[in-house]
Amino acid sequence: MNKAEIRAAEQDCARLITGYCQAADCDDVEAFVALFTTDAKWSSPTGSTVHGHDEMREYFAARPGNVVSAHICSNILVEVTGANSAAGRSLSTVYRNAAVDGAPAVLAPPLAIAENWDEFALTEQGWRIRHRRSRILFASR
Repeated sequence: MNKAEIRAAEQDCARLITGYCQAADCDDVEAFVALFTTDAKWSSPTGSTVHGHDEMREYFAARPGNVVSAHICSNILVEVTGANSAAGRSLSTVYRNAAVDGAPAVLAPPLAIAENWDEFALTEQGWRIRHRRSRILFASR
């Protein structure tokens, strides 16, 4: 890969990381699922692991409908490790609270700051997340 191809791959993968936050916050299940390879693994900070698109959809279906979240993504660093692979690390500051009777959720301290490790794969559809694992660095509760 030349420098321009490497930069493009890094940018595409960084966009997947921010897309993850956007889709999660907007409860956009299909946009969320589309970020991952069909055989992807997603390991949450709570210790649960979800495999593939169908389990991701089931996870979203089980979430409470009145919860509002905001993932503030930062410190994104992606490194291309091969012609079809890359790895990345980012931080997410997560705010989450319930909305009541259609009113905005009350601002609470951040729920957590999570460290995210991603493995990316180049597919026929472009770059996708093959594995995301997260761990909590700081928790407010």
